[in-house]
Amino acid sequence: MLAKPKQIVVDKVALMGINIDELCNFAKNHLMLGCDTLLYECATTSESRRKDMISRYKRIIKAGAYYCSCSITYIQKEAASSNPFPWFLPDLEYVLLLSRADGLLTRNEKLVKPLAQAAFPKKDVFSSLDEVPEEYVCHWS
Repeated sequence: MLAKPKQIVVDKVALMGINIDELCNFAKNHLMLGCDTLLYECATTSESRRKDMISRYKRIIKAGAYYCSCSITYIQKEAASSNPFPWFLPDLEYVLLLSRADGLLTRNEKLVKPLAQAAFPKKDVFSSLDEVPEEYVCHWS
């Protein structure tokens, strides 16, 4: 019986702060989740960063990261509403995913890393690809 692969969630700070080629190589043999909130953050960022962020998101998905849709209803409601939901609601998706996943990949060591470790002390929180242990590698054969 094969062991269940360890899941790792990638956030916006990691998407933008880690070399994209290294992140794509990582996605090829890790169960990396790119949630729809991450895509939403890419699509709604400033005009000057939007194209690069969406391009990076597409690249990790094409390289093997998994698109994870948890809140499409939220995005649809916000798009149809003239009064968008409070800014913190997208963070709820990260909380939900992390509660189910084994780890989080973030470069935000001042806020996200300590919050994730406090909320989920048994979960792994990594700030670089080098910190992710071998047990996260998926042997797809």
